[in-house]
Amino acid sequence: MSVAVAAKTGTAQVPKKGCSDCYNIWISAFAPYEDPKIVLIIMLEDVEGKLSGVVVPVAKEILNWYFSK
Repeated sequence: MSVAVAAKTGTAQVPKKGCSDCYNIWISAFAPYEDPKIVLIIMLEDVEGKLSGVVVPVAKEILNWYFSK
């Protein structure tokens, strides 16, 4: 994709019975950076481990689809 994207990932630990390592993870993104046409917010709940990189490929796939049409 040749479009400049601005994005920020985040994590928040979620204390749950039976899971001491559960997190909510998310990404906020908009593109193109200079003149936004699309905004994304993707959140995954109760992910085991700090896997914020999991949401990046999802956002990339959506943005690739959007800008290829």
